[in-house]
Parts: sequence; structure tokens; C-alpha cells
Amino acid sequence: MPLSRSPPEQASDKTTKLHKPKPKNALQPHLEPDTAVNTSEDEDRPSSRSERAKRRLESTIDAGNIQSAVAEMRVLFADMSTKHEEQFGSLQASIVSFKSDMSDLAGSIEYVMQKYDAFQDKIAKLESERADNLKQIQVLESRVELQERKSRRSCVELRNVPKLKQTENKTHLCNMMSNLGSALDINIQEQDISDIYRVITKSESTNPIVVEFVSSLKKEALIDSIRKFNKGKKKEDKLNTRHAKIEGALRPVFVSESLTQRAKHLFYLARDFAKTQGFAYCWSSNGNIYLRKKENMPFVRVIHETDLEKLKEKQ
Repeated sequence: MPLSRSPPEQASDKTTKLHKPKPKNALQPHLEPDTAVNTSEDEDRPSSRSERAKRRLESTIDAGNIQSAVAEMRVLFADMSTKHEEQFGSLQASIVSFKSDMSDLAGSIEYVMQKYDAFQDKIAKLESERADNLKQIQVLESRVELQERKSRRSCVELRNVPKLKQTENKTHLCNMMSNLGSALDINIQEQDISDIYRVITKSESTNPIVVEFVSSLKKEALIDSIRKFNKGKKKEDKLNTRHAKIEGALRPVFVSESLTQRAKHLFYLARDFAKTQGFAYCWSSNGNIYLRKKENMPFVRVIHETDLEKLKEKQ
């Protein structure tokens, strides 16, 4: 069966077909006539164009401000970095100086410690020498004390005796001793006395009288006779100036051994100790000090002050 074909379309027909106006009711978005017109009118208004320009200008200004702020911050950071480097350098210099000072101080401390150790050694040596010297001094003092006691072995001391005359001399004193001997029933002559004198003190009117006998036996006999004479008598009847035939007011006369200064001080402490601790007797003999608690009890010899302290602890 024969095919019938349509002839090809002409170019003019295609062109006509492409440019053929579409009908108004074709598939197009439905727009209100007023809305479409207004949109095109808004785009052409001057206010819209100025707002877009303003936004572009603000964007440009913001970008410029950021760049300026960044530049300022870089400058600030650079200044801060420079200052920090200067401060760090100064701190490093201070640390170096401090280390140097500390090193010098450590050296000074080490030097001082060495000197201190040397001084400590010297002090220890001096203290040891001082202790040895004190021991030696005590030994020498003991020897001197012993020699003094030996020299005073035949001496007695009379206290509370007024001046016999305005121009008193040894003869007057010897006569006074003879009178005392007569009262005590003991013969004392001038040849029995080796020396007699007054000791100079602040109270010139009653300076003690020291009598040195030729023999210590005479001294012992005198002291024993005085003890017997005073024993059991009243205070006003004991040995006094009347027995020595001394004119003036009646005064008691005290006779004892002539002691050294050291022995006198020890004797004073022993008498005070006897009063406070209840010892009935305290006396001296041949320069030695003795204590006795009660009659018929053993006596205690006091050589040093520490002996009194030991006795006090035993009480």
C-alpha cells in the first residue's frame, strides 16, 4: 500500500511557529496585574538604590575599620613586646646582679664562719687556761692564808676598847694588858708581848687592838682564862673596861684570836649560820672555825662557805 508523506516544513514556518504569541491563558504563573507592576516599579525607585549603596558603603567602612584596628593592635603588640623585652632584660640583669651579690654574701658568710670557729677555739682554749689559772690562784691563796694564820698564831684581838689617852702609845697599851691579866689571874708582862698596836678603821675611837705575844702558849692561856672568867656571869659582870682600869663609861671588852680577812668573813658567816640553824656553839681556834650543834656532840670544822651550804642541806 503506497505511503503518503507530508512535505517538510519550511524555515519560515518554524520561525513563525517560534514567534507565535502564546495565548493569555497558557500555563504561566498567575500574577495579579497590580503586583507585577508594583515590583517593577519598586526596583526602579531611588530609595531602594540608596539603601543598596548604603549597605555597600557600610561594608566598605567596616572592612576599613577592621584593617585599621588590626594595624593598631599590631602596633600595640609591638610596643608591648618591646617593653616586655626591656623589662625581661632588666630582670635578667637584676638576677645576674643578685646572683653575684649572693655569691659574695656566701663568701662573706663562709669567711665569718671560719673566723667564728677560730674564735670558738680560742675561747675554749682561754676558758681552759682560765680554769687552770683559777685552780692555781686557789692553791696560792691557800698557801698565803696558811702563812698568814701561822704569823697570827700567837696574836689576839681586843675590840671595843676606847682610847686610853689623847696621845696613846705602846707603853699605855702594854699597861692595859697587864691590868687585864691581873683581873684574869694571869701574869702578863711587857716582855711577854712582841708587838701591840691599833688597827686603823673608820671609827678611830674604838679601833681594834692587836697583841702579838712572844709565845702562842701565852695567847692560849689568855683566851682560856677569859672563857672561864665570863662563863656563867651576867653581861655587865663579864670582862669590861673596868677590869682594864680604863676610865669612862663601862664597856664590854671582847677578846678573840686575830684572824685573817678571809677567816673573819668565814667566822661571820658561821656565827650567822649558827643563829639561824640552831647551833649552840661557834668558835675559832688557831685560825680555824668550828661549829657544834649541842654540848657533847661532835664538832664540825668549817673550811669554806660551801661547808655551810652542805650543813644546811643536811638539816
